[in-house]
Amino acid sequence: MSTKLIDISYWQGNLDFKKLKSAGINYIILRAGYGTTKDSRFDQYAKACQSVGIKIIGAYWFTYALNVAQAKNEATICINACKPYNIPTIFYDFEYDTVKKAKAQGITLGSKECNDFTIAFCDTVKAAGIAPGYYCNDDYYKTMYSDRVKNKGYYLWYAHYKSDYSYHESPISCDIFQYSSRARLAGFNQNFDGDICYNPKLLGNSTNSSISSNTNKGNNTMTNKTTKEQAINAVIKTAQNEIGYLEKKSNAQLNSKTANAGYNNFTKYWRDIYPAYQTEPWCAAFVSWCFMKAFGLTMAKKLLKHWPYVYCPTLGSLFTKNANPKVGDIVIFYRSGEFRHTGLVTKVRGDKFWTIEGNTSGASGIVANGGGVCAKSYYNSKLPGTKFCTPNYSLVISIVSGNSSTSIPTTHTNTKNYLTVGDKGDAVKTLQTKLNKVGYKLTVDGEYGSATKAAVTSFQKKYNLEVDGVAGKNTITKLNAVIAAKSKNTSSTTSKAPSKVRKFVGKVNKNNAPVRKNPGKKYAQLTSYPTLNKGNLVDVCDTIKSASGNDWYYICIGGKIYGYILSGHVDKQ
Repeated sequence: MSTKLIDISYWQGNLDFKKLKSAGINYIILRAGYGTTKDSRFDQYAKACQSVGIKIIGAYWFTYALNVAQAKNEATICINACKPYNIPTIFYDFEYDTVKKAKAQGITLGSKECNDFTIAFCDTVKAAGIAPGYYCNDDYYKTMYSDRVKNKGYYLWYAHYKSDYSYHESPISCDIFQYSSRARLAGFNQNFDGDICYNPKLLGNSTNSSISSNTNKGNNTMTNKTTKEQAINAVIKTAQNEIGYLEKKSNAQLNSKTANAGYNNFTKYWRDIYPAYQTEPWCAAFVSWCFMKAFGLTMAKKLLKHWPYVYCPTLGSLFTKNANPKVGDIVIFYRSGEFRHTGLVTKVRGDKFWTIEGNTSGASGIVANGGGVCAKSYYNSKLPGTKFCTPNYSLVISIVSGNSSTSIPTTHTNTKNYLTVGDKGDAVKTLQTKLNKVGYKLTVDGEYGSATKAAVTSFQKKYNLEVDGVAGKNTITKLNAVIAAKSKNTSSTTSKAPSKVRKFVGKVNKNNAPVRKNPGKKYAQLTSYPTLNKGNLVDVCDTIKSASGNDWYYICIGGKIYGYILSGHVDKQ
């Protein structure tokens, strides 16, 4: 269960801590200080908490640093202040006033500085043997903080208020959620910062602590999260931890987020849930993997109603397809007449919803084969046909601990690496689709019957494979190679020399956007100018389709270097 707490600073005045304890406050976060100044009531509050049995789970430091060195110095001051009280976690607080005060001194602090200072502060805290975290509101989480901080493993203390400051659930996955600055407690005629702790590690407990029975039940007072809410939070947290993972060019270093990156669809997600599908598109596999890691294999099967989820139309036929998203839904994106891509809904606000998706890119719009795990957002009204499926999270009994584990489930279903007569399902549909691409005319019905066996046998004879009518690893590998060669030949025979006349000026919308020698992710990057960064301007001269059907811009860099960039990475200036 989640746990209620408050955070306090000098502004709360001379508090009665016995009364706080009676009001249900068993955990608290204290402001240790700001800039280079310790909070004048910090020691008073810390000693009072210890005397009545309120556990101090963390302290925060409001920063006025102007550079990395000052951020590290603030961390050292905070560490020294907290040591006498054995405070286990320290949070870095970079806010509007931080930026405002710097501006008054003629110094501009932006996203880069926010991330640099946070990392410097938190890593100094970590080196001292104290757990680091950072506090931010919804605005700064989206506009100032990048994956450089979000993927560091620091605790996230996230603030988001409703217009009436009443209690509500966190719209994103976080460790501590500050839902209001106007929470009220029994016996007190003043406002408090109201917080919910979702992560039992911050409390020093092996299981989540429940809210005290003395807690006031009111419009602006926290209550226990239900199992359903806890389950949704767990699967989103699992997905969030994967943001930045890149697919691999070979079956090596699958556990690393960025090593051995390529565009051959090798991932740890296929390895862990269905090894026979390694090298296939993996957006749905990513969803399956997140459910398995959060809840275990048996519960993942129940929630998804089949296993593994690898084909969007199948999911759509098993669930009620809702028109509007909810947090925790599985979105199935509709494009070109069918459901073709998927992800997890992590936040909803009006018409806009946020997702975490596998096999996509950070480019705007639906990118169904982008090669990484990314957090994205969309406007539902601009996605006609897209639907949302809601797993029955109330089935969840417990959350699997250690969701980052990469252990491989050892069931017969998951390790079977061939298809044969009698098999049914999405794997067979994929095989049938591939066979049709090389000239066969099968009905894609997902049933491995006599017609499918005959096509496999014919293919094996044609390419001197073992003729047994079974689609094993060698057969699938050869089938993939033939399809790739066929696509390459088609592309080369229909290609034409791209124009070198500028059509418009384009502005790159992401960092480290690859510039390639030919249109397609499989081609090498330019030696002279391998990547572009957000804000770079280029001349867009032509639009060329790759063999996979994606649009690539033929661009000129600096008036003399020509190359290809995925069209989604460039906006018209």
